[in-house]
This record gives sequence, C-alpha cells and structure tokens, in this order.
Amino acid sequence: MVQYSSFTSAASELNVIRSAVSIAIADLEQYLSLRIRERGRAGISLTTDGREVYRSTCQLFSAQNEFRIQINSIHFNLKGELNIGITDNLVMIPKMLITYSLREINRWGPDVQINI
Repeated sequence: MVQYSSFTSAASELNVIRSAVSIAIADLEQYLSLRIRERGRAGISLTTDGREVYRSTCQLFSAQNEFRIQINSIHFNLKGELNIGITDNLVMIPKMLITYSLREINRWGPDVQINI
C-alpha cells in the first residue's frame, strides 16, 4: 500500500480484490493497536506511526534476507580435510599444475586442511 495512493491500486498490483487489502490493513492496525493510515483527498497516506511501522518492516525484511544469505552460504563453504597422495616429483612438473590447484582450493576454501 505504501507505494500506491489507494487500496484499489495496491489490490490491482497484488492481484486481489480491494476489500482484501482493506481488511488486511485493518487487521494489522488492530493487531498493532496503532492507526497506520489516514484517508485524505489525495488518497491514503501513512500516519507517523505508519511510517515507523513501514521503516521497521523494511528492516525486518532486510534482516530476514541477510539471514537467508548467511544460511545459504553454509552450503557453499568448503571446509574439512583434503588428503592427497602424490609422488614427490609431480609437484615439480609444471604441466601438472598441482601448486596452482592447491592455491585455488586454499582461496575458495580457507577452512580446508590440505594434507599431502
């Protein structure tokens, strides 16, 4: 509703009927025990309390998104132990690129313990 000047515009964007938006806002006001909107000639606007609720809601959604990002990153972090068995001379052969591979593993997974 904040981005729109009327319940009708908000309902159209949300693909619901106007009364659904009106009921949801009334329920929210009752739940919070606050008046968050006021009607005027130009349409609907937020009260001072409404602007604070909107700001806090934006912070909540941002924190929720940050939480989701942090939790999802757990799945993508390389960690644990990598045991590699190679002969001594393979490390010295330039075309084997073992040192470059180990450097990349260390870059992508600093928590990986590499044992050769």
